Amino acid sequence: MLFIDNKYSRWYNSIITDVQKQNRKKLKRNQIGYVYYETHHIIPKCLGGNNTKDNLVHLTAREHFACHWLLTKMTEGKIKGKMYLALSMMCIESKNHVDRPRISSRQYERIKIAAIDALQGRKRSAEEIARAVASRKANPNGFTFKHTADSKAKLSKSKTGQKHSEELKLHWSKVRKGRPGIDNNSGKRYYNDGQKNYLTYECPAGCVAGKIQKQQTNYSNGTKWFNDGTKNYRANICPPGCVPGFLKNL
Repeated sequence: MLFIDNKYSRWYNSIITDVQKQNRKKLKRNQIGYVYYETHHIIPKCLGGNNTKDNLVHLTAREHFACHWLLTKMTEGKIKGKMYLALSMMCIESKNHVDRPRISSRQYERIKIAAIDALQGRKRSAEEIARAVASRKANPNGFTFKHTADSKAKLSKSKTGQKHSEELKLHWSKVRKGRPGIDNNSGKRYYNDGQKNYLTYECPAGCVAGKIQKQQTNYSNGTKWFNDGTKNYRANICPPGCVPGFLKNL
């Protein structure tokens, strides 16, 4: 049995059943009849639930919060800890979930303590570790999220026909005009005067496109390295004639 048979599970099933009868649909904010809904997994994914239509239901923010609170009352053991972690994430305010109900400080404290207790002594399975290692190797820069073909098509469709105001177009034109090159490390445009880097909006006259790279730093102890072409030296013992930088593969 996935859930404990108690009054909380009966309340949970009652909410889900009533909502399923309504056949709700998520609309955009500018559409007539719009109501803010959040998608909820009836059987949580940590209990084997999936993303099929039968396991998904659209709930109001208040219903969604209540259901996750009920899940902490109708589970036990490690699963109960996971339900508290999910509930604690719902306590975080977000611009995408502005309609979620506010809770008291005492309720928030109880939820966070239960979530922290659930993490204490938890060890990751061999499968989780292998998945994390594979993710790091495939994405050394830390960018692990990739849109599926379906999500790309939806994004493309949502942008099709979108029109920007003339004021916004003029603003973009002024910002981008005469500013070639993008620094791929940060996504920002840089210029330099030979000694210092500047962003586009603070670039003084006479600068050239590009970013001056910082001197090589040994991150193990924070000291800078110099070399004479054949050997590396720390900054405090660097002999005359050395140049900044760390020679690799000596």
